[in-house]
Amino acid sequence: MFRVTKEINFCYGHRLLNYEGKCKYLHGHNGKAVITLEGENLDDRGMVIDFSDIKKHIAGWIDIHLDHRMILHEADPMVPIFKKMGEPMYLISQNPTAENIAKLIYDFAKSNKLPVSEVTLWETPNSYATFNESPRPWVETVDFGFGVSAMIGGSDCWKSVVKVDGQRTRITDGDWESRTDKILRIDLWFRFAPVETLQKSSMTRTLQRRIIPC
Repeated sequence: MFRVTKEINFCYGHRLLNYEGKCKYLHGHNGKAVITLEGENLDDRGMVIDFSDIKKHIAGWIDIHLDHRMILHEADPMVPIFKKMGEPMYLISQNPTAENIAKLIYDFAKSNKLPVSEVTLWETPNSYATFNESPRPWVETVDFGFGVSAMIGGSDCWKSVVKVDGQRTRITDGDWESRTDKILRIDLWFRFAPVETLQKSSMTRTLQRRIIPC
């Protein structure tokens, strides 16, 4: 899968309804939309999409409809006041949170037949919201394992490997091999596929006493 990403900066104002906090008041943000598009194949130019096309279609739409505008819920009591003042607004049917604005941009890109896979809206340098329609591959492919490893006189022993695969759970008991009955170290390990990461952490003496030695 090929992926390209374009960052688009714009300024907007909003406020949140049914919210207790500073964001219930009118305020603004220097926002940044991060648009990710992907495709299994490249065109005859060797591209998923030309960056200039992203700029033309998505950045152009943001510049006209969202940049330097108040993004408000259509039922916001301030709407008729701003209309009377001639203030530029963009009205939506949801609360104008970072999450909903990210989805707004995503929906526009998709409606224009662009191969968008994800949109992230940075509301501040430290806070962002992301919208995509499909879970990440590591969520779609559920493959989680855990087990106990006991170091016995230099040899590894594995027992009770549990693999969760979709809705099915099965337990596999490995064979225990030993050269001595003295447990030198017990580790708990985790594996998340397809990332295949391995993490280990030492167990407590209490847990060691609960585990049958090799």
